[in-house]
Amino acid sequence: VKERTIDTELIFSYAKCQQLGDLEEFVASPNLADIQGVGDKVFDEGMFEAAKVLYNSISNNAGERKNDRYRVDLLLRQMSTARRFGRVCCFSKPGRYPGSRG
Repeated sequence: VKERTIDTELIFSYAKCQQLGDLEEFVASPNLADIQGVGDKVFDEGMFEAAKVLYNSISNNAGERKNDRYRVDLLLRQMSTARRFGRVCCFSKPGRYPGSRG
């Protein structure tokens, strides 16, 4: 018996546990899950790779899928840059960068 709630919770569980292979396999098979809703939820919680898998599996028209992929890729790049910048700022010595005191 297929149920929307069970399928939706299962893909969220796969995303939460970072089981991206199982997630990809499940969303590729016939299911009743709210993939867009779960994709938005995991995206908001910072699970960007899982969100990318979910957004890429949505069978919207090609333009919307391209926009979703672009949005996820852009945010992944921004998060990566922000993390690198945060490490540089947090672990650098005072006076080493313009505008810093020390």
